[in-house]
Amino acid sequence: MATSSQLKAERSRYYVFREQVNTLATKVLESYNQYYSVHNKIKEAYTIDGESGDKGAIKKSYEQVKQNYDTLINNTLPAINNKIDSLSAQIRAAEQKEEEEEKRAEEEAARQRASEMLERI
Repeated sequence: MATSSQLKAERSRYYVFREQVNTLATKVLESYNQYYSVHNKIKEAYTIDGESGDKGAIKKSYEQVKQNYDTLINNTLPAINNKIDSLSAQIRAAEQKEEEEEKRAEEEAARQRASEMLERI
């Protein structure tokens, strides 16, 4: 079992990772908004037989960008949060185990000292 300090370090890395994914999601959303704006301008300015002048290429592209954003928000971030929650639970368990082990060691040391004192008498 990992120590609480090792688990805390891993959790810290996940906090950083979560912030990086949030930043990426924001940039992907900005990209989506720009694609959408360009698509609407082309659609308004250039239409052939009721279709956008780019034959839907930009629409397909911005739909893919939107799908990537949705994946980040709906799948990736919740998975990272679940991992952080799991690590937090593991940290609590490790800290409890470490406290118990420390207490046992202190009790054993006290017994050893008492035994040594009795031997001297």
